[in-house]
Amino acid sequence: MYAEGSADGVKEWVSSVNRLRYKDYQLAVRPAPIAPENGTAASRHVPVGLFEVGTVKEFGAIMQQRAIWSWWRKGMGYVSEDD
Repeated sequence: MYAEGSADGVKEWVSSVNRLRYKDYQLAVRPAPIAPENGTAASRHVPVGLFEVGTVKEFGAIMQQRAIWSWWRKGMGYVSEDD
């Protein structure tokens, strides 16, 4: 899962998901502000709302669309902090 929004909103979402007690739930990256890789947040044309994807590859494509692909890859452990 990925959440984007105000600091309070994201923290509330993470707390709600944590309370669901999913068996394999892990918080890969703690909530924190991040900057888009290319341009400003206002220039990004990305869908808003809750939606589901079928594969990690599809989710990665969405992260690339949101201009946070490098951040996501580090959080998932696909690249090291040194890369």
